[in-house]
This record gives sequence, structure tokens and C-alpha cells, in this order.
Amino acid sequence: MPLRQSMRLGAYLAKQKIKRVEKFPLLVELEPLFACNLKCAGCGKIEQPHDVLKKRMPVEQAVAAVLESGAPMVSIAGGEPLMHKQIDEIVRQLLGRNKIVFLCTNAVLLPKHIDKFTPHRNFAWMVHIDGLRDRHDESVRKIGVFDQAVAAIKDAKARGFKVMTNTTFFDTDTPADVKSSLDGLSRLTQAVAARDDQLRTLLAHAHAVTGVLADNDEALRDLVTNGNLLLHEVIARRDAIHDLLVTSTQLATQISGLVADNRAQLGPALAHLHDVLTILQHNRNNLDQTIARMAPFIDAFTNVLGNGRWFDSFLAGLLQPYQPSVGGR
Repeated sequence: MPLRQSMRLGAYLAKQKIKRVEKFPLLVELEPLFACNLKCAGCGKIEQPHDVLKKRMPVEQAVAAVLESGAPMVSIAGGEPLMHKQIDEIVRQLLGRNKIVFLCTNAVLLPKHIDKFTPHRNFAWMVHIDGLRDRHDESVRKIGVFDQAVAAIKDAKARGFKVMTNTTFFDTDTPADVKSSLDGLSRLTQAVAARDDQLRTLLAHAHAVTGVLADNDEALRDLVTNGNLLLHEVIARRDAIHDLLVTSTQLATQISGLVADNRAQLGPALAHLHDVLTILQHNRNNLDQTIARMAPFIDAFTNVLGNGRWFDSFLAGLLQPYQPSVGGR
């Protein structure tokens, strides 16, 4: 029990002692219904007549009974209290009158109804756990209830609620059975407590991250603004590329249609073009040979003209050489 509640109960007990009150209420158990969603071994409430199981205690009657008792604490049991459609209102009114409230449940319906409740310093869930998985499921006569209860406990703790457990031992239980059950519940408590530490660490880190973000609010705002501009530019480029692709597709379609429509004319034209290319290639070869053969002539011709605007030439055998007559012949 939290220190604040322990001090409050200590003051209440001291007050009764000073007043010399021998008998006084400390905790009142309120049962606003007998109906339950389980059939636990050893529980006779579900054996009540059908008309009794359908009854629900009104909110005003439940709150008035607790106030009349004068007890500082109230344990709301059943049946399964979460089957009462106004159980959240009963809890709210009792907390409003400064009562310490324990809401007992087998936790099967807890995930469905937990959003109706808000964490409060004087409120705690009291989950029924009769040992570890096999023993608990055997006790409530339904497989899987232990896992549901553990998951509900973890969820409630994560939401900020205080959670307690109660365990029923039967006269058939051996000391070893009791020890095993308590050891298992202790390990479960330690696991849940460790998760609480992890959640506190996570929240502390989240607070630090929030501080960093707050310190860099202006930079983040600029980043978001610039990111928006960049996004618009990317969208514009995407649209331009899209238009280009559409236009290219249309052009390709038109070219394909043009080729298909003029296939008869294009065939002979391409054949003539091939002939022209063959002739050009042949003439290119002839020109290459001409250039190669003219090179020696051009070289000699250049050397001759190097002496001025004239050149000498010698033609051999054009005229017979002169021979004077000898001896009158």
C-alpha cells in the first residue's frame, strides 16, 4: 500500500484509539451484483437463482451503503463488477468522497472497460490470481484466463493504474503449493515492476527529446517550410517528365502510323538510297587511288616551280643532233 494511504489509515486508527472506540469499520466489501463471466471452483454466487443474477445495485444505493458504514476503504467485488453497466460511476462517486477504492476483477473484461476509468491516487485494480498458469486456469475452470489476466495487468500498469492481486488458497493446498504460487506471483510482480522502470526511462527520454525539439523549433519550422518547397519542385519535375513521356508516346504512335501508311513508298526509296550509297562508296575508293597516285607528280612539280614563275623541261629525242659535213661530203 502506498505511503500516503498507510499514513491516512494510521491516522484513522489513532483517532479511533483516542476515542476509545473498540469496534470500527476499516474496509467494507461492496457487492453490486452476483453475476460473473467465470465459474470458479469454490464460488457459490453463480448458483444463485436467475432473477438474482440479473439484479444490479443502483449507484445511489451502493454509494449510500459505503458512506453509512463509515469505513475509509471499500473493496468492490461480485460476481464480476465490470459486468455492472454503471460500475465506473460508482467508483467515481466513491473517489469523490475521498474513499480508498479497490475494484476486484478477474481481468478478462478489463481491456474492454479500462477506458472508462482514470488513474487516481486512491484507486487500484485488485486482480484475482490463483497461482501460476496451470493452477490458475484450473481454479477458474477455463484455459487461457491466466495469460489474459497478466496481459491486462501489464496494460493497466502501462496506463498508470495501481494494480494489486489477491489469491485464494484451499484446504487441499500443500505448503509446497502455496510456496510455489507465492514465488510465481513474486516473479510476476518483479517483471511488471521492471517494465515500470523501463516505461519511466522511456518517458524521461521522451521528455528530453521534447526539450531538444522545443529548443530547435525555428530550425524545424524552416526545415518543414523548405521541405514543402522541395516537394513542390519535385512534383513539378515529375509532371514535366510525365508530359514528356506522354508527348513521346504520342510521337512514337504517329511515326508508327506514318511508316505503316507509307510502307509501299518507303521500300523502293530505301532500295535506291542503298544503290546511291554503293556508288558513292565506289567513287570514294577511286578518289583515294587518284590522290595516292598524284602525290609523286605534285612533289616533283613543286620542286621545279620552286625556281620562279617558269620551269625548264627536256624532251629527249625530239630533234636529230647537227653534224657538219666533212671532206665536201
